[in-house]
Amino acid sequence: MPWFRWWRRREADAAPTRTRTTRPIYVPGREGVMTGESHYLAPNDIQETDRLNLQHMALREQFGTNCFAPVQHPTRILDAASGTGRWAKEVAQQFLNAQVTGIDASVPLEIQEQGPASDYTFRQANVLEPLPFPDESFDYTHMRLMTGAMPAQKWPEVVRELVRVTTKGGWVELVEAYLPIDGGPALKQLEGWGQQLVTGRGIDMTLGSHVGEFLRAAGAVDITERNEFLPVGPYGGRVGQLIGMDLMTGFRAASPVLAQGLGLNEEAVKETLQRIDAEIYGGQHQVRMPIYIAFGQRPVA
Repeated sequence: MPWFRWWRRREADAAPTRTRTTRPIYVPGREGVMTGESHYLAPNDIQETDRLNLQHMALREQFGTNCFAPVQHPTRILDAASGTGRWAKEVAQQFLNAQVTGIDASVPLEIQEQGPASDYTFRQANVLEPLPFPDESFDYTHMRLMTGAMPAQKWPEVVRELVRVTTKGGWVELVEAYLPIDGGPALKQLEGWGQQLVTGRGIDMTLGSHVGEFLRAAGAVDITERNEFLPVGPYGGRVGQLIGMDLMTGFRAASPVLAQGLGLNEEAVKETLQRIDAEIYGGQHQVRMPIYIAFGQRPVA
């Protein structure tokens, strides 16, 4: 039985009896989210903006591109869950004749402070809700790094919406990641805490590795899948240093949320982060971060 059918059956079988309790979590900068519930647990502040832009730089440098799908002359591009808008801006500069739209549940700080962007159009909308666009509105649709904020049961619906708003013959591209691997005991401890926190909120971070399956189930064709690894730490050169900074900054920003959500001692979390820093930069481990890439087309017929 294909993985996706098995997963859907598991969800359906579990639905009548499944219950979930979560601690209320305060996330700074996410108070203004108006369209549905946000599951994003990092603050919307300048530190998070800088971290996401750093992450973007690392991905672009590692892969040498912002676009994995073989798009050539797109005229209407959607960046779903656009975050800081950095990807949308650069793609607008790459495809000068394209109209680029970014959507996110939170308004980027740059737009809050400086007004609408000149390179692309931002619209506040939550990908967990039906997209506010007619069918076939875009010929290239992109979504990246939503694994930690996507409830498991929402994946099929969200990807179907991405395919729906894509033109026939247009491309849909998904890029996801997982927590770093090949670290030491402190990194494994944090992974366990993180999994416990997001599982309690209905999120399964392992589903990022199945983005190709979600595209197939949504009706996309000619799907290409790639599994890659980003180096984390000095052994990986400039990209490794950037990803190391990205991860440690993200871990530190999320530590109060982790302590809130699981009832942990904040000092214990900080001590674990110090040990993770040593694992990444001490030279005893070659930590890697898995990246999952999938893109496909909406059928022409």
